[in-house]
Amino acid sequence: MRSFPESDTVVADDSIAPAVMVSMLDDHLVICAPDHLDLEMTEVLVFAAASAVASGSTVMIDLDPDIASLDLIARRPLGGVESSCLVGDGRPVSVPGAGYVRLATRDAYWTIDLAHGRLCCSDRAIEPHFVCSADWTRVQAIWVTQTSVTALTADDRYLSTRAAWTA
Repeated sequence: MRSFPESDTVVADDSIAPAVMVSMLDDHLVICAPDHLDLEMTEVLVFAAASAVASGSTVMIDLDPDIASLDLIARRPLGGVESSCLVGDGRPVSVPGAGYVRLATRDAYWTIDLAHGRLCCSDRAIEPHFVCSADWTRVQAIWVTQTSVTALTADDRYLSTRAAWTA
């Protein structure tokens, strides 16, 4: 489980039901998902991010339980980071299943596995359970703003789209 950003306290009490953890860190709203997400918790995460973005906040979705959120924020994308993976107009984010999020643009789709910290870029919507393991890219964090979504991969690359995260 991730450390709370304000302290070194770690939640290790198994009697506490897993929940989406939301906190402020620097100028970011940080969302951390539990290891196991049901459909309702996945929708809570999507709507929390969309609501924060709609109010003008930058959201970081922390997908790597082994790296502190503060360390990931230090590696946030600076202005102008673009990738060739996705560029286009966005449509609302959808939840194709428990723990999965799909971001659609005019040209491509991101299927994000929140529980396992990975994503798949494809030219069509793919059922997450049918994505082969070689097509997943390990992701540590995703930053969401009103105009873009950017992912930091495990090998320190940025994948970006100009689509907005809307619910």
